[in-house]
Amino acid sequence: MYVLPVFTWLYSLNYLSEKTFGLIQKEGETSKHVNATGASYSIAAKIIREKMKLKNYDKWVRPNDTGGAVEVFVEMKIMAFGKVREDDMDFTLDVFFRQWWTDERLAHGVDKIFNMAADPKKYFWTPDTYFVNVKSSNFHKVTRENMRLMIWPDGKIYYSTRITLTASCEMNLSMFPMDTQVCLLKIESYAYTIEDVVYNWRVRGKEDSSIEVYAAEMAQFDMKSIQTSKRESSNSKGSFDSLHIKFKFKRRSSYFFVQHYIPSSFIVFISWLSFWINKNAVPARVSLTVTCILSTMVLFESINSSLPRISYLKAIDYYLIVSFFFILASMVEYCFVLNIMEKSAEMSRKNSLQVKEELDRVEYDYFRERFPGVSRLKRDANLTNGCPSSTINMNTIPRPIPTSKENRHQQINYDLDDFLPAECLRSGKECVHFVDHYSRKVFPLLYILFNIGYWSYFLPKVD
Repeated sequence: MYVLPVFTWLYSLNYLSEKTFGLIQKEGETSKHVNATGASYSIAAKIIREKMKLKNYDKWVRPNDTGGAVEVFVEMKIMAFGKVREDDMDFTLDVFFRQWWTDERLAHGVDKIFNMAADPKKYFWTPDTYFVNVKSSNFHKVTRENMRLMIWPDGKIYYSTRITLTASCEMNLSMFPMDTQVCLLKIESYAYTIEDVVYNWRVRGKEDSSIEVYAAEMAQFDMKSIQTSKRESSNSKGSFDSLHIKFKFKRRSSYFFVQHYIPSSFIVFISWLSFWINKNAVPARVSLTVTCILSTMVLFESINSSLPRISYLKAIDYYLIVSFFFILASMVEYCFVLNIMEKSAEMSRKNSLQVKEELDRVEYDYFRERFPGVSRLKRDANLTNGCPSSTINMNTIPRPIPTSKENRHQQINYDLDDFLPAECLRSGKECVHFVDHYSRKVFPLLYILFNIGYWSYFLPKVD
């Protein structure tokens, strides 16, 4: 009773298949590819669907599940490089990610290639490829999902999709801003071990042809090289095939020279103008140095605001710190000048007092020698009480020649004697001029020597 309907259904299915394949072969005479649009898409979909039904196709089971591992070939076309961000330590890529593998269950036997704009994950088995160190990613969906699927007659499948990736990158900023960063992108299977899925780079005749770069221009970096490799990673779940892409980015340092190195040097030069300002112009010299110090601190802040809080010094930090100390040293130099001025004033007061005491002592001794019978105290008392006394004109008494100015200086001990020349101590004005005069020469010379040492050390380390 059930034999006739079953026979009729099988005959109808065979007739439909022959008609469908015949129609495709006639259309294939004018085109090598069958595009999955319009009527052609309907025919292609019917053929694939019928073959999947006849073979009991299960998209959850990998191809050749009873044999060896599925070999997946990978290549990428990089459309653009996004930002390389030091604060988050990541980089962004816009790529076409392409995969090849063979699923014999979808071999249609027709000498044509099916080309469809569809998401194969909904219908076929696809590799569960993922990017190990990716922080975030998204598929492009304008004006529709950017996906392409091609199926060859022998069951070889090509699957391409456009993705924007943001991947982590371990950075060493010790040479910043003359650094070169190497960022790694890792590709693995999420669930299938090496016994089930094997990954390989698709190389077409030349080394590293599996990575194609459409646009390599970036704002702050130059893309120096791209290297691909294959490794095996292991964890508690098993061993997995891992494809690595190593991107080498060299920072463009010209921006930092213009925005930080040159301004920092000019600020140091400006701080030296205080050596030519009058020593008595305290507000002018102090305000100039303080302004330079604050400007250097602003440069520090502008650099570190866009960088992570790392525990080591960067190359530019050394330059700014030394520049800061040169500015601070100009402030210390002026404090030294003020100290000299104060010592000079104190020395003048002591000298005046000493000369007065010497004159009084000489006058008293001279008076006692000329008038031995009259004491100085009695004379003073008589003069005070208004009693008559011998008239003595003190102006007529010859004054002794006081000790020389040089001898008086030698009698006074100052703390500055150890590091200032003798001629400097004779006059405070000359001493201040001596300090400022030599500072105008010593500070630039030391700063030039620092720059020579700095660039001689860091430039050879630049890749």
